[in-house]
Amino acid sequence: DTVQVTNYGNAPVSPYIRWDIPAGVTVTNPTITWDNPEGQTVYSLQYVDDLTEYDVVIINCAKYSVSPTYDNLTASHGAWLEIPPGTHTLTISGTFSNDALLTIDFWDVWV
Repeated sequence: DTVQVTNYGNAPVSPYIRWDIPAGVTVTNPTITWDNPEGQTVYSLQYVDDLTEYDVVIINCAKYSVSPTYDNLTASHGAWLEIPPGTHTLTISGTFSNDALLTIDFWDVWV
């Protein structure tokens, strides 16, 4: 699946990412990836774990923090995710038995 996010500011922002796993759902290794317009992966964050109902994973890219376990985060390419100005498509991958709730939140920034 994919999700579009828009940064209305003129500077990159570090998002707050939250995975909420609903009742009856399992998720393995949820991953968020952003590719540039040329199709090259710029950022990829993967939480390496088997998640079950009512699990919550929080990745705060601004504070470089992960809950419940920092050691389960695998960041590749550009390390911590940043959202550049404009509208971008993020790719969501992993193994999902059904839909999980994903929140990507940030404040637009102007410099």
